[in-house]
Amino acid sequence: MSDLAPNDARGEETAQSVAPSDVLEDPDEHTLRMMLSTDNHLGYAEKDPVR
Repeated sequence: MSDLAPNDARGEETAQSVAPSDVLEDPDEHTLRMMLSTDNHLGYAEKDPVR
């Protein structure tokens, strides 16, 4: 399943929303699921001895 729509008038692909039920269903054997997480607070309170 692709989350991109067919080309728009400018020839660019456009993003579409995906229903939560589509995301939660079991993927086929060729699907790799990944979750990416970042720490947006790097350096915050770095001098705090408790952290």
